[in-house]
Amino acid sequence: MESYSTTIILVFLAIVTLLTGYWFYYDPPKNINFFFGYRTKKAMKDQQRWDFAHNFSGKLFLWFGLGLILLALLAYIINLNGDVANVVVAILFGIGTLIIIYWTEKALGKKFKD
Repeated sequence: MESYSTTIILVFLAIVTLLTGYWFYYDPPKNINFFFGYRTKKAMKDQQRWDFAHNFSGKLFLWFGLGLILLALLAYIINLNGDVANVVVAILFGIGTLIIIYWTEKALGKKFKD
């Protein structure tokens, strides 16, 4: 029996990422809070930055989620599975998330100079 653990993990991560992107972009938290949302010092400085950070990072999360779906499809087609593949997926997911944070922080700094 073939194992599709890597594909399943990628699909799960893609769904979570797409839901996060959808939530941030289409229905972000209305007010700055410490419980949910894109919470960094820059983003929480005022409401305008909070709204911008959610809009910007939401788009990035949606694109990242689509990329993960394509990666899951590729993993399924070439039967890419195993512990090493799963660790690589976890590392790539972490790097992708850090890139989204970096780009969002950079965009915040560019748009709101102070």
